[in-house]
Amino acid sequence: MGDRTTDCDEVRDDFIEALWRLYREHRTGEVSVGELCAKAGYSRSTFYRHFESLDDVHGALECKAIPRSELDSLLDRDRAVDMEEITTVFLATLSERKELYGILFARDASGRFLEKLKAAMKPVFRAQAERAFDMTPFEYDVIAEYITTAKLALLRMWALSPIELDLSYLTKITDATLENGLWDRVDEAMRCRKAGREYRRSTIDELATTRPWIACRYGIQGPDAASEQVRTHHE
Repeated sequence: MGDRTTDCDEVRDDFIEALWRLYREHRTGEVSVGELCAKAGYSRSTFYRHFESLDDVHGALECKAIPRSELDSLLDRDRAVDMEEITTVFLATLSERKELYGILFARDASGRFLEKLKAAMKPVFRAQAERAFDMTPFEYDVIAEYITTAKLALLRMWALSPIELDLSYLTKITDATLENGLWDRVDEAMRCRKAGREYRRSTIDELATTRPWIACRYGIQGPDAASEQVRTHHE
């Protein structure tokens, strides 16, 4: 088999792209070096001049899946970005990679890809914690670890879902409920039950209207619009 080019970066990119195409064709199962070389259009000797193994190519594909430039931009401007921009960037950059994430998460038995994503995302959340709270370095790390782990669990659930889900919808559910005192509401519901009083449960859109940046992002018009949505849903 003749090589099409000898440019190092281009050859590596061709192999990475070829592996991605093979994964799309066969979402599960092993890929051989021979299959990869045939798909990329290079010889085995060329492959081993640029990669040590198939796992090396897989690792390179994982790295390309991480939106480093977008995350670095958020981190560089940590004092100038608000929650709406941070969330918008995350939703846009992650949503356009859904198919790739679904395949990589499905093949991530060791958790390596998840850890790579965490390492890239965690500094963004830590910087915002430093902006909002006066804590020790360890306390900042706890907050950043908690937020990043929760976001990644949501991302993995979305990417692996067998049904078509909008990542922004999943984010709306978590943002609207957690920022409106989820555990306080659970506690209040229990107190009402013990006292024999009715507890009125809130809808996601009703909760979102109390956080303007969430409501704006999802096009929720306000309390009246939320009430109309609830009324229509129950009719």
